[in-house]
Amino acid sequence: MIYLYAGAGILILLLGAAVKVQSSRLDTCKTEHAAFVAQVKAAGDAQESATKLKDEQNKLAKEKSDAQNAKAKRDLAGLYDSYSKLLDTNSRLSQLPEAPSGSASPADITFDRASLDRGLAVADGILQSGAAKILRRGDEAITDLDTGKTWAQQAVGQR
Repeated sequence: MIYLYAGAGILILLLGAAVKVQSSRLDTCKTEHAAFVAQVKAAGDAQESATKLKDEQNKLAKEKSDAQNAKAKRDLAGLYDSYSKLLDTNSRLSQLPEAPSGSASPADITFDRASLDRGLAVADGILQSGAAKILRRGDEAITDLDTGKTWAQQAVGQR
């Protein structure tokens, strides 16, 4: 019976040692897990702050590009307004040469001068306004494209 008590005592000692080893391993795993969680959180926080900084830089670059684009469009608008005024000024002038000074009836040739002037002015106005609209749309598209290219180059250059 003494062997039975001795065996039970040894078994209890072995089980106690096993529990102690497993508890130690569990504590080590908990410590490693806590360190891993802290490391991942720190990396996530660093990435988040870097992303916020990059977003802010992109926002500022976009605002700068938008301002440049708006200025370019204002410049184009001024250019086309001047062009329209020039066309209006020239539309009041006759597109036909003056009649010779010795003509008996300078207003009448083989056609009605005023009617022909009006017809030519209307036709030229339609042609010029259509061309100006096409040119303006093209110039605005070029301005938008140039602004986008500049912004993209700056964004790529910041990486």
